Amino acid sequence: MVMVQENHTIDNYFRGLAPYGANVAPDWPIQANPPASDQPHDRHAYYNWLTGQHKATRTQFDTATDIPFYAYLALTGAFLENHCSGFGTNSTPNHLLIVGGQSPT
Repeated sequence: MVMVQENHTIDNYFRGLAPYGANVAPDWPIQANPPASDQPHDRHAYYNWLTGQHKATRTQFDTATDIPFYAYLALTGAFLENHCSGFGTNSTPNHLLIVGGQSPT
């Protein structure tokens, strides 16, 4: 089984794996579940983030409470937490890594 979750970082989902040696941020604020609101995802919001006009909010889920099945899969299978495409592009480089073991980065 290969699980790909787009638009969420490993740090956002898998805080609870830090004690098991996962290279994740262990100390971001816990996000309400469900979230009170959602930030805009349009091109203007991306531009504001790129130019420093808007800072990203870093939050995490309580892995064991909010997404226990994801925690189970991560703890009992392979867990790839250290690859992220350095390109400001779509997901293709990451998908190439998953299926081919390499990417054009």
